[in-house]
Amino acid sequence: MLGIFDSRGIALVVEHVAGARPGTDLSDEIARAVEPADLRIALHRLRGADASIERLSALVASRGRSRAADHYPRLEDMAGYGPALEWGLAVAADLAAYARGDLPWSACERGALLAAAPGSGKTLFAGLLARRAGVPLVAGSLAQWQSAGEGHLGTTLKSMRVFFEDAGKAAPCVALIDELDAFGDRRTFAYQHRDYSSQVVNGLLECLDGSCTRPSVLLIGASNLPDRIDPAILRSGRFDRRIDIPLPSSLDLAAILRHHLGSDLATEDLGHAARLAMGGTGADCAAWVRRARGRARRAGRDIAIGDLLLKIGQPAGERSDAADRRIALHEAGHAVVAHCLSHEIHELSIPGPAARMTAYANIDLLDAGGTRVEFEDMLTMLFGGRAAETIVLGQPSAGAAGDLAVATKLATRMHVCWGLGSGLASTETPAGASWPKIPSPIEAELRAGYDRACAFLMRHRGRLEQLADALLVRRHLGMNEIASILADAGDLASDRVDRKRADRNSPRRGQ
Repeated sequence: MLGIFDSRGIALVVEHVAGARPGTDLSDEIARAVEPADLRIALHRLRGADASIERLSALVASRGRSRAADHYPRLEDMAGYGPALEWGLAVAADLAAYARGDLPWSACERGALLAAAPGSGKTLFAGLLARRAGVPLVAGSLAQWQSAGEGHLGTTLKSMRVFFEDAGKAAPCVALIDELDAFGDRRTFAYQHRDYSSQVVNGLLECLDGSCTRPSVLLIGASNLPDRIDPAILRSGRFDRRIDIPLPSSLDLAAILRHHLGSDLATEDLGHAARLAMGGTGADCAAWVRRARGRARRAGRDIAIGDLLLKIGQPAGERSDAADRRIALHEAGHAVVAHCLSHEIHELSIPGPAARMTAYANIDLLDAGGTRVEFEDMLTMLFGGRAAETIVLGQPSAGAAGDLAVATKLATRMHVCWGLGSGLASTETPAGASWPKIPSPIEAELRAGYDRACAFLMRHRGRLEQLADALLVRRHLGMNEIASILADAGDLASDRVDRKRADRNSPRRGQ
């Protein structure tokens, strides 16, 4: 198809619709790929000139009709997405089949929530899924809708409806709502903002139920804080499922670094760089590669592996040897307790100070459908780090705060939601809700988990310190290396038999 537009002509159309000339024009290459239907979808007075141009460019690129998008990776080649990748490939195939008329919409999924740390590539994932399916991507967020006009309730709701109407016009398409947690949870709204915020959530629910759009729109939500989202938003028929994207493994990080390096360092083994990067995200990898290239460029030479290693491990603030030892003991504590409870430990790592996390223990944990005994084991593993610090160094640090938060949430759900405590009553707790004082049964559950972890580690203190010392030296330990160090630490057959017997008689969540 021959292009009928050029960049100047599109700028004039945008100015006519939005009332202002865009600050940046499309390239002629992208402009030639624009079709009249694209203008109807992308341009709107409330969106503004610059945002309309951005939407138009994204619409053309996601459809794959512009050679300017050829440098984007394929969804199937992406590393670090875990279960989201399998889901995305399946949904993209269904969406493409629907677009061809080979599959009814009733057989397709309606959408999903992607939950992951910042920089994990949730927005990129949605774009690549759309490109894989050969359909447009329509993207928006509450912040974008509130920025239209003066941010009054009516303007925000109108902008939201425009987004869903655009998605309906572009169908079949992928519609991405970024930062979905920005809507919040109606059960936790402060009194002074409750009316406004509740009406925004209600407006979203109305749009999600189809009053503003039509079938053949795959909805994807993205969030860094999924527990803050109103449960009504996430129910089946709106966002059918929640998919948690884990932090990349060392193998994933090596693949991500390789992607961003392109032909640079083609003969180098990136294993050490990946291990140093443990705890980082895809966005971190891209930033490290950019900085490494910049260092080489300023030196007037090609990039070397040392540039990359330096930028990954470049300290934001020096970490002492004592701090590194505490981190190693903490992670080794998780691993020893997991081993004693017959759980698989995939890898341990202490990354460079530039990485987001201070340490990383990849342990095969349980899903949320387990028994009381299984959840007790999970609590015990979560306390392994704090227990190790206390036993060897005499006192814990604040580094266990994340473990404590997860353990508290788990113990609370055992007693309050799942009927796995002393009572059978079940009450769902609002996202972000907390008690000024933790109820005594929950505190007792946490204390029991901590005491079990301490008992395991006191019995195997020698193996704990041996594993921590090895981690300090090598900075990364794989499954086989961990297993060789802990070969004798799991000699707890009688304990495991007793726990298995208890597990058979233990109620399971949902019963």
